[in-house]
Amino acid sequence: MLRQAMGLALAAAVLTPGLPAAATEATGATILFDVSRTAQRVAGFGANIWPGDLTVEGMFRSLRLNHARLWLGLPPDPAPRAAATRDEFDRWWATYPGAEPLRATAALARRLRLRVILCIGNPPVAWLGEGRRLKPEYHTAFARLWGAAVHHCASLGLRPPYLELYNEPDGDWNIHVPPAENGELVKRVRAELDDRGYRDVGTVGPGTAHIDWGPEGERWVNALDEEAVQALAAWSIHAWEWGLPAINAEGGQTYVRQVWPHFEASLRRKDPRRRLPLLITEYATKATCFHGVEYPSPDGGRKELAASDTVPYAVRVYENTLSLLNGGANAAILWEAADQEWSNHEWGLLRRPSRGSTPRPVLHALQTLLPWIPAGARVVPALRQCDAPYAAAFVKDQRLVVALANGTHREVTAVVGLRHARRPRLQRALPFPRPAAGTHLAWHQPLAGTTRVTLPPDSTLTLLYHLQEGN
Repeated sequence: MLRQAMGLALAAAVLTPGLPAAATEATGATILFDVSRTAQRVAGFGANIWPGDLTVEGMFRSLRLNHARLWLGLPPDPAPRAAATRDEFDRWWATYPGAEPLRATAALARRLRLRVILCIGNPPVAWLGEGRRLKPEYHTAFARLWGAAVHHCASLGLRPPYLELYNEPDGDWNIHVPPAENGELVKRVRAELDDRGYRDVGTVGPGTAHIDWGPEGERWVNALDEEAVQALAAWSIHAWEWGLPAINAEGGQTYVRQVWPHFEASLRRKDPRRRLPLLITEYATKATCFHGVEYPSPDGGRKELAASDTVPYAVRVYENTLSLLNGGANAAILWEAADQEWSNHEWGLLRRPSRGSTPRPVLHALQTLLPWIPAGARVVPALRQCDAPYAAAFVKDQRLVVALANGTHREVTAVVGLRHARRPRLQRALPFPRPAAGTHLAWHQPLAGTTRVTLPPDSTLTLLYHLQEGN
């Protein structure tokens, strides 16, 4: 698939170093990057997976993903009582019905060298009160549940670098944990892991369900004391957009970066030096209406055509990826790798096996972006930016990647300028979707460090440059 994408890009892009300067100064928005000024490192990308689903291996390889968020589930009821011992929790986990699927996924993780983030999803129902709130008397049991879960996974060949304490504690669909109680649970789980010899397994949080928090910021982050922050190995957030009217309107592609500063401000208050990396442990887009055309939601029922099956959706996910990385994320983990036969949702990069495990357009879009950003690359903040096309840049050694997205209904043109880049040579231009034969997407002038790009409606373009030594 990567070889095919490269071939399409070379056929579609005009890489012409000899064009006159006037060609690179054509009208259009100007985007400017200073390659000598960089921000956070990119640790990589991933997707949410389920135990035993090995259909995702080829897709993980094609995207060069190095992270996975793994949904464990739980052993069957009855769950241990509130005062149960560690031995009782270990015996309970020994009844876990998914041992063999989990063992297969552990082998997959080793083959792909994945950094796995464990998630259990729903805790025992008996532990939950009104609104699925975790009852305070089960806080110690919750910590012991996690200690036993990690111990069981390790016995099957999976010792994860991270676990995410809960799935969306701000909601009432899996587990609800109020902000005032979250910090104590963070500390209890950390202490339990340490006592059991799993100091190398980090906890990440808060794992809340959206990023549009408003001026007060993220309340689960705001409520943490210093000891709780020290107990975390990374921040995590599910970067969903809950402002449906805004994201479904024209211009909705800008929503993530508009609401992001409030969440970022909460992180800065608690972690001013950004000691902790930021993991986006779920994201895609909830948008279902593009340019006035409404599509069925990927949620709630199987369907032949959902929003996730469309090109505009794919472009929105590509652009959300850029917005999150420009906002400070170190890793971005997609929801989700593949539709499951037991699920009635249509979110997967791959459709379910009964539909041939065929790829959705969003997979093709991301194949032009994610594999080309080297692990450890640094984000290059834009000195000058625009909303269409929206851009992000990444640099490592002599590789510079500039990614552009046009989620509008019109063709857009821009001039990408590069400062402190010694004679950048444009090696590849990777477009999505495949343009018509003869379409010229990029004109490059290495001496000026500029590239003029034209993006059709609902399209993306990834530019790969080689930089000479000495940048």
